[in-house]
Amino acid sequence: MLALTSLITFRILRFSRPQILLLKNKNCYIDSGLRRARPFNMLLAMILKNLTLFDLLGRSKRFEISPSELLKLNLGKEKDGTYLTIVHKGKDLELAPDLRPEDRVWLLDYLTTHYA
Repeated sequence: MLALTSLITFRILRFSRPQILLLKNKNCYIDSGLRRARPFNMLLAMILKNLTLFDLLGRSKRFEISPSELLKLNLGKEKDGTYLTIVHKGKDLELAPDLRPEDRVWLLDYLTTHYA
């Protein structure tokens, strides 16, 4: 129990790493970065048994986005603002969650004109 408590405390207090979007000549690469854990979300995931060991430790994921996948960029709107998503292997990935809505629109225009 002490180990589990230590892991949760570590995930809540650790520094976050931003998401990285690396633009190469033909493809884009995304490093999901690490966000601080939200205690309520972790508790809910533990209750629903959706939490794995990798979720407790926190691990960034790297994806390669091809030009055909860049055609599926979607700019949606929420009550909080806009969000930019891409479908990669059947999963929706949110791009640049920390950007302002105007910057997400600019990023969408840039990626569609230069990579798609």
